Amino acid sequence: MSEKELDNSQQDELSSQFYRSRADVTQFMEWIDQQYTRPALKKTQLSFQKHPVPSVFAAVFTILSIAPVSIYIGLCVFSLALLLLSALSVVILVFFAVASLLGTSMSRLRSIAHPSNQPLPFDFFHTLSGKRLHFIQDRPRWLYGWDQRRSSPNHRILPYLPIGLSC
Repeated sequence: MSEKELDNSQQDELSSQFYRSRADVTQFMEWIDQQYTRPALKKTQLSFQKHPVPSVFAAVFTILSIAPVSIYIGLCVFSLALLLLSALSVVILVFFAVASLLGTSMSRLRSIAHPSNQPLPFDFFHTLSGKRLHFIQDRPRWLYGWDQRRSSPNHRILPYLPIGLSC
């Protein structure tokens, strides 16, 4: 029971401190407004009434001086986005190359271990789109330097064309 009272008293004290600090911040903002903001606005308004053309020129010049900085920041953000996109594309290409090499080794293991060409339990390339993927068997035989069906070298092209890049 005393813990609840303690919690309620702590909450009351925290809420009173919050309201006091909010009042202090509001008072400080009003003081800044009276001391600095309003006199600066009055000075700018009087300057514009006395000299309208130079005031407009100063305003336009200020806006135009911001433009190069914003263009520079835009180019920096664009170049960083381009670097990120290229890094992402490299990661995707590496993933596909590794997947192709793994798929090729999986199909070789499948042909060695299982003559009936059944998928191994760890063959995660077995079903990607609902059909079986044969990484070597589905390609034309002349593409590789090794004919898997007869297990004899095919001398028409160099042995083992880059398998990972031919996907």
